[in-house]
Amino acid sequence: MLKHLTTIKLRNEYCIYEENDSYIVEGPIGKSGEISRRTISKEIVNMFLDIFKGRKISISEAINIINSKGYDQYLETTGWKQKYEVQAILLCMVAKGHGQITKEGKKYVYEIH
Repeated sequence: MLKHLTTIKLRNEYCIYEENDSYIVEGPIGKSGEISRRTISKEIVNMFLDIFKGRKISISEAINIINSKGYDQYLETTGWKQKYEVQAILLCMVAKGHGQITKEGKKYVYEIH
C-alpha cells in the first residue's frame, strides 16, 4: 500500500511515498508540467545513509563522494542524471527523519544524521 510520507518544497515540490521495500519520489520535469516518478529501494537509501551520516553535503558533494569511493555502481544513472537520483535518495533520508535541508546561497545543503 502506498503511504505518503511528506512533501518537501525546494525550488520545486517533491512528494515522497513509501511502498513495501521502496520509496517513491515524485517531482516536476522542468516547466512542462509532467511529473517524474522515481522508485528507490530502501536498501539503497539505507546504504547511502550509512555513508553520509554525520555529513553536511550538497548534491554535487554527495556525487563526488559516491564516484570517488566506487559507490556509483549502486546507482541506476550515470552522468548528469546522477544529480536527480542522488537528490531523490537524499530526499528519502530527510522524509524518514534522518536529515534536514537548508539553503545556502543558491544551493540546498543536506545535513544527514
